[in-house]
Amino acid sequence: MSNSIGKFSVQIPNIKTIQLFLTGFMVIIHTIMLFPYELYMLIIGLMMIAWMITISDGNKFRVNKNLKRYFLWYGLFTALVISSLLYTVNTINPDYVIKRVLVIFVLGAFTATYLSTEEDFNILADGIISGEVVLIIATWIIEGANWGYGRIGLYTVGSAVALSGLLLVGYICTVWKIMEKKNHKYIYISLAISFVSVIMLSGSRRALIISLLIPVLFILIDSTIRKSKKIIFLLEIIAFLLIVLYLAFYNDTLYSIIGIRLESMMQAFFGNAADFTDASMIERTDMKEYAYYLFLNRPILGYGVHGFAFMFNNYYGKLLYSHNGFTEILSCYGIVGFVVFYREFFKIMLHIRKCMSRGTFLQKILCLYVILTLMLEPVSISFICAQVIIMVIAASNLIMKGEDTWRNLNHS
Repeated sequence: MSNSIGKFSVQIPNIKTIQLFLTGFMVIIHTIMLFPYELYMLIIGLMMIAWMITISDGNKFRVNKNLKRYFLWYGLFTALVISSLLYTVNTINPDYVIKRVLVIFVLGAFTATYLSTEEDFNILADGIISGEVVLIIATWIIEGANWGYGRIGLYTVGSAVALSGLLLVGYICTVWKIMEKKNHKYIYISLAISFVSVIMLSGSRRALIISLLIPVLFILIDSTIRKSKKIIFLLEIIAFLLIVLYLAFYNDTLYSIIGIRLESMMQAFFGNAADFTDASMIERTDMKEYAYYLFLNRPILGYGVHGFAFMFNNYYGKLLYSHNGFTEILSCYGIVGFVVFYREFFKIMLHIRKCMSRGTFLQKILCLYVILTLMLEPVSISFICAQVIIMVIAASNLIMKGEDTWRNLNHS
């Protein structure tokens, strides 16, 4: 929409554009502890009013197929989480998870409603990248004195893992912008390097691994890239990986933050628990074993919302998540919750072959993100991460749309 004033033309964004941008922006900044949580809720509440006006048709609501699919996925999972209040063992803080899941559900509903094309994703990505810039500035303000002296993120968004997970999504959006958009490439390259640099300072293994694996897997799997180009690209990426690993292991500052954690992860694969130099690996092993014990005791519906944290607190003296998405859901919501939540991930995985051979670059990179997220779920928890849910929705909407196109091509 544009209004002309004399010789000037002012472009006025429509509600869909504003909502998509704000959704991407709020996905990132609503976790920042620098600002009052009530402010975030006010903004999201106003967005929800605008969303309800958008989908309303008199006394009825228009629900498109993307939104229906979302309701049958994360909507159903949200209902399961809330209903588990009826039997949860957690009498301390079950509301902690409920609040997070409800906020994610609302932001996801906005995304499912408005995102149906790659141009829609472009607007969402602009909001995400803008939010990432605010996040880095906030991290510098709150924890600037700690940069280079320890892991960052705890006092900004609650944990270093949360910080790195948010930055990873910004990194993926900038990579897509670099590859697909002609304008401002150097700005996006600078932003991508900044995001990866802060991920390294956070000390997160998962986010660093995904950020490095996505371009490698994309080149290996994408059938549209010639073999000669694949070799060149892979050699360039391997050189970059070697530089990153060299810095992580031989720079004293980076080694104390991320290098020692990568080392302990390798020990977990090739050594034994007695060799671990990172205490978190030992603790995670204890968590996993205890979570499986809880699951076997209540395999159908689990111990209810935030049930693992409560039981682990009684067992180990720490009120913590299990640090493993699979065991967290199995112990809290049982096999029912596991099937409800992860079926959308597996559904996207079924389309990887067609996606990598016929899909656009965006469809491919989103598909890879979802698959890598699922593969690394044993060291992270996705269902309480807004950025993960938003990216899964984007992947589902765009890949399902691509599936319709690919099917029509087969019939023609």
